[in-house]
Amino acid sequence: MGVDGWCGVSEGAGGPPSGPLVVRVCGGSRRLTARRCVALQRVYHPDYNNELTQFLPRTIVLKKPPGAQLGFNIRGGKASQLGIFISKVIPDSDAHRAGLQEGDQVLSVNDVDFQDIEHSKAVEILKTAREITMRVRYFPYNYQRQKERTVH
Repeated sequence: MGVDGWCGVSEGAGGPPSGPLVVRVCGGSRRLTARRCVALQRVYHPDYNNELTQFLPRTIVLKKPPGAQLGFNIRGGKASQLGIFISKVIPDSDAHRAGLQEGDQVLSVNDVDFQDIEHSKAVEILKTAREITMRVRYFPYNYQRQKERTVH
């Protein structure tokens, strides 16, 4: 007996998806894993286009005087299983001028891996550092998934 599942995209003949793809998960001849489903959704996400350089990791360096704000907010962490993301960048702040943007995933800060870190630990590291060297990558697909998982 098979079970139908929804992927949320359909595989077209070289073009973008035209609607949901019904997948026979068990007992059918066609199987689509959850990982492939997520990959297809990402490939056809409107934020992704042929300009791939915008998604490459980059380094942001910020210096923070004592008592000053960083100029950005974060969300996420280990509990979300998607990482730490920049959720807001204050216009005309040093973070904005350095190129930080909403949807950036924070990969590391001062050589501390941020891909599987508790939110509170990430905040502590960011607030106590005077100079911050961040590795980030623009990852709007997982940022949107992260926003959908959390309620503020």
